[in-house]
Amino acid sequence: MTKFSAILGALSAAALAVCAASAQAAVRYDFVAQSSYGVGQTNETFSGSFSYLAPTFITSSTTIPITALTSCSAVGSLGSATCRDQDFNVDPVYPWVHFKLQSATTGPVAIAYYFNASDFRTVGTHDSQLLGPQQFAQLTVTNLGGGGVPEPTTWALMIGGFGLAGVTLRRRRAAVAA
Repeated sequence: MTKFSAILGALSAAALAVCAASAQAAVRYDFVAQSSYGVGQTNETFSGSFSYLAPTFITSSTTIPITALTSCSAVGSLGSATCRDQDFNVDPVYPWVHFKLQSATTGPVAIAYYFNASDFRTVGTHDSQLLGPQQFAQLTVTNLGGGGVPEPTTWALMIGGFGLAGVTLRRRRAAVAA
């Protein structure tokens, strides 16, 4: 019984370690942008980037608070600029990333960069859809491993398998003792 308990404990610990590693899986979004356009009488160039670590792929429109970004930088050609909350719009018709910043000269700025709807859930580097050389961005999506949290049916199968292994070991032991 002690040997069986030790084996079952070791198997359970290994299964939990695998599941815990899967539960910590994440997706990193790295965004880099460059824009140049007129605001009133002024032409200004904005550039910047941000990184965001999401628990899973972004599949619905969401606003990411500045505090949730792992990094963010913004530069304006006419003065200083700072990052604000960022938006992902996962609309099938017009999917975009809003790069939002606060410019010292023009105030709040939100520049939309359009992507394919599948880009938000596809690993790789994606270029924004062309709106001219004045507005360009790249979105790099990286899956940092794991397949996500196991579903309840997976847990049920795993626990049932351990139970069957235990019953089999117990019956073999009873057959050997008889």
